[in-house]
Amino acid sequence: MMNTLLEGAYDMHVHAGPDVIPRRMDDLELADAYSAAGMKGFVIKSHYWDTAGRAYLVRKLRPGIDAVGALVLNHSVGGLNPSAVEMAARYGVRMIFMPTMDAWNMLPPEEKRRSLADGSADSLPDSLRSPVAAASDGKGSGAGSRPSPAPIRLLRDRCLVPEADAILDLIKQHDLVLCSGHISPDETLALFKRAQEKGLRKLIATHVEWPPTGASVEMQKKYVACGALLEHCLINVMSGTLSVGDLTQQIHEIGAEHMILSTDLGQAANPSPVRALEQYTAMLLDAGVSEEELRTMLVTNPGKLLSR
Repeated sequence: MMNTLLEGAYDMHVHAGPDVIPRRMDDLELADAYSAAGMKGFVIKSHYWDTAGRAYLVRKLRPGIDAVGALVLNHSVGGLNPSAVEMAARYGVRMIFMPTMDAWNMLPPEEKRRSLADGSADSLPDSLRSPVAAASDGKGSGAGSRPSPAPIRLLRDRCLVPEADAILDLIKQHDLVLCSGHISPDETLALFKRAQEKGLRKLIATHVEWPPTGASVEMQKKYVACGALLEHCLINVMSGTLSVGDLTQQIHEIGAEHMILSTDLGQAANPSPVRALEQYTAMLLDAGVSEEELRTMLVTNPGKLLSR
């Protein structure tokens, strides 16, 4: 039986195969599952390459579903690389994520503190290294002799780096959606303030409840003041990072009109994204979130972001 709450909904953050990391479902399997649930579409996120081509093929082979391509600005595409953004936009990407696995914010807290003090952190620890970083120094499958790329920072002397500023111009020019990725709350706020100054209107604060990117309610309100939507991901509710009760409280305090609800699922060991959406929307209803609020976060707000 179709869940009417999901009718016309988008999952704005999901991982699928093919990918460099094992995934539960491939693009077409995921499209079929979303279509069967009455959903309108989904954003294909890969940490390491743009997904516009994959999204195009899904739309062609499954014309009832709107698959959306995204680009994440990790080292595999040159990091904060305006040329990559320009080409991805021409290729059909609709969403740009700031760095994720290669972000400076992914350093352990003690490494971040030391790097702020003396600038000593110039590479990510092995446990956090992306495949491209590992491959560059012989620790991955593509062994070579290049030095490991440094973590990507958006701020230099508390100011946005020029490359990030240029990327904002391209995002505005091509009417793309800007997502904060795995950068720190301070970086996110600086990015959103600059985006607001430039007139960008499609901003997402990525999984604001996840510890590395975690933002207090006060910080979330600052993001909203810049015009950003706050993304809450069900994977973090499933893991216990954020309880259903706390999520309900934040929805009511800040307002569903300022939020989107995504899954961030697709990992091989995790449940189907559609099953998770069905289960957790039911739990949120029981906790006091209204059907109207849920549809605002799942249908209305994503639709506005992806309209061209």
